[in-house]
Amino acid sequence: MKHISHGSHRISILDILDSSLVLYLRKMPAFFIIFLLVNTVSAFLFWIASPFIPKLNLQTISIDEFLVQLINYGVYLLSSLLPIFLVSWIIIHVGGSIVMSYTIRIYEGGEIGIGEIIEKMPHFLGRIIAISFLVGALTITGFILLVFPGIIMLVVFSLAIPASISENLGVFESLRRSRLLIEGFWWKAFLLFLSIFALLLVAILLADLSLFLFQPAYRSLKALIRVIMISLIEPIYPISIANFYNHIKRLKVPPEIKVWEHMPSRALETEVKICYNCGQILPYDAVYCPNCGVKVR
Repeated sequence: MKHISHGSHRISILDILDSSLVLYLRKMPAFFIIFLLVNTVSAFLFWIASPFIPKLNLQTISIDEFLVQLINYGVYLLSSLLPIFLVSWIIIHVGGSIVMSYTIRIYEGGEIGIGEIIEKMPHFLGRIIAISFLVGALTITGFILLVFPGIIMLVVFSLAIPASISENLGVFESLRRSRLLIEGFWWKAFLLFLSIFALLLVAILLADLSLFLFQPAYRSLKALIRVIMISLIEPIYPISIANFYNHIKRLKVPPEIKVWEHMPSRALETEVKICYNCGQILPYDAVYCPNCGVKVR
């Protein structure tokens, strides 16, 4: 396993992001449309639920009562919007999985249409949902206990979905495969997540800052522009994860050793012949004996 421990030096996060960006720009219409549809549906669901969200009316009698009211409001809000959160979670992960599957096929040398990927997605849908919920639950539990365990869970199982899609693995096999692939590349995976998070954060901040130019009356237009701007940068995440998975998978697969079918035997190189007529020692490729002239082959 020595080659694996040093394999992380052969992966550059900048190269991963650069090649992912190149692929994204080359296939931008397909990737952008997928996330535009996903984010539009998600925003529409929250827009439908917005009239039913109670307004926050805190009474600042004391700090303890203020915190209790704030926690109660958060619990009520979360329980009220839980179905919307779950549906949005599933939609986003399905969209990201389509992009991952398309990216993996491109890196593996198969140039197929995005429509064919979407047609095959129902085969992976159950596994993708189960994996996303398991990883999400483990990550949230880790963040509740301590921040660091949550980060570990997020990084260790980050390649479960691409592994399931590429290698056609089950739920727990995909989690195990992701853990094995990340082994020796934990720091690289963390840096990749940090870089992608920074890009998404900058995109969201720029989107929100640019929308200050609009008047409050154009609230719907502001929301639409925000969805478009976020959808432009969001595909970088699944593309980079699929790219990272492809790099690690190639590094951890041992090189194929080709054995020639008709390799000459080494015994022939040292084989010695003896002339049956005069006893002269002959080379292995001799046809006639140089001493008596008898044909020996």
